[in-house]
Amino acid sequence: MDSKVKFAIDEVKRIQLLIDAEGFSDQLYLQDLEAQLLLTKALNFQEQIWKEKARDQNFICGDRNTAYIHRVSKIRAATKSISFLQDGENVLTDPVAIEQHIISYFQAIFSMDNNCIQNTLIDETIPLLVSEVDNQNLQRLPLMAEIKEAVFALNDEGTHLFILNHFCSFKP
Repeated sequence: MDSKVKFAIDEVKRIQLLIDAEGFSDQLYLQDLEAQLLLTKALNFQEQIWKEKARDQNFICGDRNTAYIHRVSKIRAATKSISFLQDGENVLTDPVAIEQHIISYFQAIFSMDNNCIQNTLIDETIPLLVSEVDNQNLQRLPLMAEIKEAVFALNDEGTHLFILNHFCSFKP
């Protein structure tokens, strides 16, 4: 179990070192994707095993699964890191450069002026299907005669008598 994860991590590191040494190429990118997929599968398998072990330990020890929780957080931290980032034609591999690029990207997005204008596209493209009069009729409470007519139209098995008695006692 741990050997598969170690092998997958070593493979990802090997390919990323090749990318650092030889430069970024489509073939190395595909190999990196395959290695990342292999690592994800190995980590998912390992996580499933740890979940099962934690379930067993929970029965034995209660909620004292801190070793499991720390291991899962270390695994997630190792697999969720960004090792390189493509910015147009440039490939950033330095962690500080990646961090600065991400920070500046989101600062640019969230520090822009919000110039919202009223959009009438929906009003212009979707026609009104219900007139104002029909809308008011749909929102009004039904009359007792309308309720009686609808209930008597239900069936002849006595269900309508129960419903009618219920609604007749109702006073809006």
